[in-house]
Amino acid sequence: MKKGVVLFITIAFVTIISIFILKNLDNTDKYLENQNFIASNTQLLISIQNTQEQVSKILVNNKNTVDKFLEDTLVDSSIPLKINIEDLKIDFNFNKYEKVDINILSKDDKSKINELFSDNNIYNFYLFLDTYTEILQSSDKNITNRNQLYDIINTFTMRDENSEIEKIINDLGFIDGEDLYELNVNAEYLNAKAKAYYILNKSGEVEYFDISFK
Repeated sequence: MKKGVVLFITIAFVTIISIFILKNLDNTDKYLENQNFIASNTQLLISIQNTQEQVSKILVNNKNTVDKFLEDTLVDSSIPLKINIEDLKIDFNFNKYEKVDINILSKDDKSKINELFSDNNIYNFYLFLDTYTEILQSSDKNITNRNQLYDIINTFTMRDENSEIEKIINDLGFIDGEDLYELNVNAEYLNAKAKAYYILNKSGEVEYFDISFK
């Protein structure tokens, strides 16, 4: 528990420090003041990257204790933090990546996802399998990003004419591996907003990244 508290305080501390650094960077970008949209989105990109880099450092420096900390001391096994400094707002959530890789459907053993459907009283598993196979054929490779995953889920929902699959959306992923972590970052600067999603390994390296602007 003591190590967990230290880890939490450390994450909060380095995140605040990183945000002060990026605020200073913003003061050097006055030449962009007539291009507010570009400046705001640049600021968001800096803040998101800074947050990821600091979380990665914490992950590396606490790799032997972070799993137990997530398991024992936090609700839903995640770290939520919110930082508000002047015009910049950031909140992020960090947790263990424990999703079922949808790409196992292309292999002989489909039982894991079938059981996930059954345990949550979701029917038409084989319609879901057909939807996956159809979209996989059009891409000619494994599902490799969240857009493809959501495309399968949305197509299945329309064909099945119900939204029961929403029960397990957060249980489905597209990467197979152990010792992986998820980082969701929401950032807002002036009138610009962005959402970023990372999958990190235990060495703090980025295995996957996507971002959307509002």
